[in-house]
Amino acid sequence: IKIEYNKGTLYISNINNNTGISIYDLSGRLIKEIQSHDNTVSIPISVKGVYLLKLGMSKVLKFVAN
Repeated sequence: IKIEYNKGTLYISNINNNTGISIYDLSGRLIKEIQSHDNTVSIPISVKGVYLLKLGMSKVLKFVAN
């Protein structure tokens, strides 16, 4: 899995089709939730900060949007 943030957009590649993707702020509030339909997705993130990214049922990663 490759995760990249660039100019207000989070890019996630090398993921399985039909993977659930959830983005949370550090207080645990759900920001966005999508279902992947391809092995690469792009998600606009307009507010700078630190977020948690949940992929499927098991992987949780942290990323910084700046």
